[in-house]
Order: sequence, then C-alpha cells, then structure tokens
Amino acid sequence: MNLALLYLIAATLRGPADVATLTYASDAVVHARVLHSKSAWGAGGPASGVIYTRVTLAPIEWFKGRARPEVIVRVPGGAVGEIDQTVQGVAKFSENEEVVVFLRQLAPSLFGVERWALGKFSVSKGAASRDRSGVSCVGCRANEEDALSLSDLRSRVRGSLRQ
Repeated sequence: MNLALLYLIAATLRGPADVATLTYASDAVVHARVLHSKSAWGAGGPASGVIYTRVTLAPIEWFKGRARPEVIVRVPGGAVGEIDQTVQGVAKFSENEEVVVFLRQLAPSLFGVERWALGKFSVSKGAASRDRSGVSCVGCRANEEDALSLSDLRSRVRGSLRQ
C-alpha cells in the first residue's frame, strides 16, 4: 500500500500589514499592470540552489515614490527548465493582472514586495483585494482589511503619507 502525505504549510510573515504600516515601510506604492515575468537562477547560477522570478510592471499610477516608466519586482521562487521552486507566502503575479503593490527597493532598479503576499492587492472592476491563503501572520491586527475599493486604498495610502 502506497500512502501519500500532503503537508500544507503556511508561511509565517511578520505584521502588522494594515495600509498605513505598509505605506510607511515601503519605498514605493504603485498601481500597475503585470506585463510579464521570467524566472532565473540566483547569483551563482544553478549552484546557488535559488530561483527568483522577475516581474515587469507597467505603472498606471504612483501613490508613493519616484515615477518610472517600468518597475521590476523580484520574488523568490519560480521555474527554470524542469526545476520548479515554490516559496510559500510570496506575492504571486499573473500576466495582465492589475495590482497595487507596496515595494521596498533592493537595488537602483529592482524592488521586492514589502511583507510578501501581504503587500500585494489584486485589482478588478475598481475593487482591490489581497490573498492571505497560505499565510500566517505574527503581529497582524484583527481590523486589517483585505478588500477595499481602489479609490479607498489610494486615499488611505495618500492619507498615511500626510501623517
């Protein structure tokens, strides 16, 4: 008899992850559309054992940060050849997806998503929502909203900048 075990492991991320805290912790906040993504080995090639995916975003509107014509976001994990590396808790992006992302600068033209999946909202028909599935949060607050209108999210980011 063959038994297959399936372990569902949640990534533990550190909060809080309310809009004001994310805005304060981020170098940039951008409303954008995902153009494409490409996975590759980290520095050191296959010997590094680490795969990263670079996601190219076309900004629609900048809520915080210096406007640029294009934004490159690096997230851990991805697929290179026959090797697929999955990292729990990272923000996931789909081609043509509309998003609002809270970004921290990693290099002059490279960003990471602040607090991984907690720093990405998907936008559809004027509504912005974030996906906490597979995420456990230490320090998150009960009143952190995961679904807002895009205009409310924009207002909260801009309001946080004025404080």
